[in-house]
Amino acid sequence: MIQDNVDLALENSQRLTQLSVGVVEEASRTVTAEALKADRPKRAADPATKSLAAGALPIGLAHNVRPKRSVAKDTVVSFHVELDRDLDVVELRREMERSGAPAIVNAG
Repeated sequence: MIQDNVDLALENSQRLTQLSVGVVEEASRTVTAEALKADRPKRAADPATKSLAAGALPIGLAHNVRPKRSVAKDTVVSFHVELDRDLDVVELRREMERSGAPAIVNAG
């Protein structure tokens, strides 16, 4: 009976830990999103911000892609191209689009 109580306490502790981690992760996402929104006016001239606003295909994703439709001269090339969806960078770009802000990548 004591062992059952110890096991139950351990199980409850694990559930509480998982719940706490979830709460912290959600709070972190919210704080980050709010900070990015507050910082957005300062980044209006940022090329990544302009690219995101125009729906442009980033140069880094433009290699070896095939347009799905004709692209007129001197126009922005958008995501209307055949991309390898398995590329991590494609998912990173999609996350940027969903958040409405350029991603910050730690290269170190």
